[in-house]
Amino acid sequence: MIGAALNVHCLSEANCASTLSREFNMLELEDAMNRESLHPDEKTVDLEDADRIAAFARMHDMKIRGHNLV
Repeated sequence: MIGAALNVHCLSEANCASTLSREFNMLELEDAMNRESLHPDEKTVDLEDADRIAAFARMHDMKIRGHNLV
């Protein structure tokens, strides 16, 4: 496995996304699975960034390392 840390904004940049899909087979989410990102306030749950990265990983047959899920 060769991984890279990924910020969701990279997926909007063609060169970055292309390099990730070509050179790596595992992603580690920089911030998208942090508590502050997933649950920014008492009444909000936001999975949009995590879902975008997971979809990108599935599309490119990549693994995700979720080091900060708990």
